[in-house]
Amino acid sequence: MLDSDIRADIAALREKLERLPVHERRQALEYEVDRRARVVLQLKREINKLSSISVLPSEILEKIFIGHTEITWGRVAWTWERGGCDVPRQDFSLDISQVCSHWRATALNCPALWNNLDLPSSVEWTKELIARAKTLPLIIRLDLDLRPTTPYSIPPILPRISYLGVRAHFDEEFYLHGNDLNNWSGPAPLLERLVLINRSSRRHLAEFPPAAHKLVSSVLRLYSGASSPRLTHLRLRQWPPDWARITSLSTLTHLKIGFPRWSLSPEWSDGCVDFDEFLGTIKCLPLLESLEVEDSFPLRCNPFKRKTLSDDMVTLSRLHSLTMADVTPACVALSSHLTLPTLSALTISAKALDSLKETEVEMMLIRLAHEVGDKVRGMNEVHTMLLSPSSIRASFVTGPSQQPSGVLDLSIWNPPPKYSDWMHMEFLGAISARTVRSLIVSEYCGLEKDTWGAIFRHMPNVTDLQMSSPQPIVFEALKDPNIAVCPSSTGPSEREDERPSGYPCPSLRVLTLGKADFSINSSRPSDGQHGDPRWFSDLIAECLLARQEKDMQLQELRLRNHLNLRGEDIDRLQRAAPVVEWDPNPAGA
Repeated sequence: MLDSDIRADIAALREKLERLPVHERRQALEYEVDRRARVVLQLKREINKLSSISVLPSEILEKIFIGHTEITWGRVAWTWERGGCDVPRQDFSLDISQVCSHWRATALNCPALWNNLDLPSSVEWTKELIARAKTLPLIIRLDLDLRPTTPYSIPPILPRISYLGVRAHFDEEFYLHGNDLNNWSGPAPLLERLVLINRSSRRHLAEFPPAAHKLVSSVLRLYSGASSPRLTHLRLRQWPPDWARITSLSTLTHLKIGFPRWSLSPEWSDGCVDFDEFLGTIKCLPLLESLEVEDSFPLRCNPFKRKTLSDDMVTLSRLHSLTMADVTPACVALSSHLTLPTLSALTISAKALDSLKETEVEMMLIRLAHEVGDKVRGMNEVHTMLLSPSSIRASFVTGPSQQPSGVLDLSIWNPPPKYSDWMHMEFLGAISARTVRSLIVSEYCGLEKDTWGAIFRHMPNVTDLQMSSPQPIVFEALKDPNIAVCPSSTGPSEREDERPSGYPCPSLRVLTLGKADFSINSSRPSDGQHGDPRWFSDLIAECLLARQEKDMQLQELRLRNHLNLRGEDIDRLQRAAPVVEWDPNPAGA
């Protein structure tokens, strides 16, 4: 039912229409509908202006927009540099500019929302984004793998670029989509980051097709001190390095070079970076803070021979992060030639080399363990250790307040089965794990009992032990009074709370078991008999009670995401530990 004021408006409109000729009445009605629709739209805008987000000052709204776009662009850039694809980076900027007039005015007045350009794109849209970015430096990602549906060209914007990424597959059909090579020649005074990605198996400039040869030659000039005086980050992925030009980059702080084997044809299964040239280059980069090398050195085809490499040592006094992903001989070779007094992050992904003899494999692992121990010595004390079947991750701390001082992330891919157990002991001994307080054991660590004893022997001061999918053999080791005899003295660095004991982890106070299955259908390790199907909880309780009798009382037992845990299991465990925590709604309930 219509309100009285609406009925009055309709009556007035009818009276007005009656005075008009019949042929004009429809036009008048359509005009009135349009006029009132515009009034409704304006009224809605006035309502929107009263919402809390619309009354925010432009300065605050701008910070919110920039914060979100930085997260979005960062995530997409990470994907783009690793070969993935994503939506155009301007989508979010476009969306927020179409919410309301207040948001649009704020967005259009914020250059930081528009300075990310993904090319190829239409000429009109590229020019519009450049205009909206105003005087802000530009972030350009040029993907030459994309085939534009319409002709396009790139305006001469090199002097304004602060980040340039070029990604291309340099095959025979490569072409420049109408690009003017002069746009990529000349100085780049604002360029700080340069990412060059070659997605083909061609590594050397002479192998590229003519069109690609011209582009690569132009881009190569960018990573020189003369052309890019502000360049701090350089990443080359499958891209031919020009060491003479890189040497001139006195401002370079981050260098990443990779020739990933998965992207190479069989005849190019080896790295192509000359080891001596590489050492000579980084020696000339005094500001280098981060160095990443992946499958780069030609050490893969033949066993590592030290006499074939330079004996020069390179000291990088500012390097705090070193990442190596290569075969074990290459990792040993590089690390043995570097002196890194300020290193705080070491990541090694060493791959087994099938062509090495068994004795050479053992020698390589021993030397790698020695190099790891030497590099992490300056990180002070290991506090937290994560063990998995083929990797070790350690966190270091320093000072009375236990401030973080370093991280080690070590992975050995496909080690020979013979060295799986031995490898953990070798590396734990090299990095001085006696100071470890928190030990985390991942799933599938199927080590022998004696190996567990040796691992625990290296870490007598563990107070917090966390295990995922724990196996019965671990508890057999934890309750063995003779498996980890600790010496009564460890020299000048001995801690007051270290106590000689044959039990592993004599200071253990908190034990966390994740995904523990309390109905394990296997024989008990100690006697080989199946017996009671609930023997797993008995084994844990026996382990804790045996330690309690030797004054090693566990303070808390935590069960997380457990399977098949029953009330009688909890009763057994509560008799062995003062506090037992378990999930009320476990996955296996």
